[in-house]
Amino acid sequence: MLNLNSPIKTPYHRLPVVWKLAILSITTIVVYQLENHLILVVLLLAMFLLNLMPGINFLKLAIRNLSPIIPFMVFILLWHVFTGSTVQGMVLLVKFMIVISLANLVTMTSQLDEMIALIEKLVKPLRKIGLDVSFLGLTFGLVIRSVPNLLEITRRLNFSWRSRSLKRPGWRLIFPLICFALDDADHVAEAIKARRSNNG
Repeated sequence: MLNLNSPIKTPYHRLPVVWKLAILSITTIVVYQLENHLILVVLLLAMFLLNLMPGINFLKLAIRNLSPIIPFMVFILLWHVFTGSTVQGMVLLVKFMIVISLANLVTMTSQLDEMIALIEKLVKPLRKIGLDVSFLGLTFGLVIRSVPNLLEITRRLNFSWRSRSLKRPGWRLIFPLICFALDDADHVAEAIKARRSNNG
């Protein structure tokens, strides 16, 4: 599995992960309460500038990480156009782009080990009711590491299709992607079982 952490070091890397996750949580709550279109556009521009500040290469990497969600966003917009709520759809997409861009920035500039340690610390009180805290941290880490793997598979499937056909793949990639995702989920499950067996 690959790592979502950026190889390009930035000032954001030096910020404590707890601060970054707190900012992400607060921003998400605030953004979805906003209805002022101008403020939303300004926030979206701010997300672009935050990704641009470390350099153009970092921005390109961030955009590449987010590119697989473009079909999903197009589907949302088309659905709102079809239902006669185009403006609401565009506002929803802007909010979605702000939150996803910030989440991607946090993930790219945070060490996975630090995020796992923070998750384990937050759920530590649940240990009193018999919950395996280390198990939760491991599960979180495996899921995070699986995401870039699925993104890479999507790119490869898309490249493979385009090398054989001039048509866009569209929905045709859904079934093979699901198969790869299920196979990856099996590997994650086996890793979790192995970890729990070793701990036992």
